[in-house]
Amino acid sequence: MAVSVALVLAMKVINMPKNKIRFEEVESEDDYRIFNVYNRRKELLGYISWHKPWKRYVFEPCHLTIHSSECLDIISEFLMNLEKNR
Repeated sequence: MAVSVALVLAMKVINMPKNKIRFEEVESEDDYRIFNVYNRRKELLGYISWHKPWKRYVFEPCHLTIHSSECLDIISEFLMNLEKNR
């Protein structure tokens, strides 16, 4: 199942379909963006940040969090859009 999402990456908070996943941009000291990733209950799932060795954005899940394939698809699409709009 493909998740079609139109993202406006200049916004501070980005809600995904049916508010299942929320991306909240946080202050960063360098040129790269950092996002907290929350579920619909506002529980922190992990972080998206720039990984210098790979030269790309990555998702770093919080300890002991679990993710469905749909959740990972949404996060993956967000990462791809970040890369495209870099």
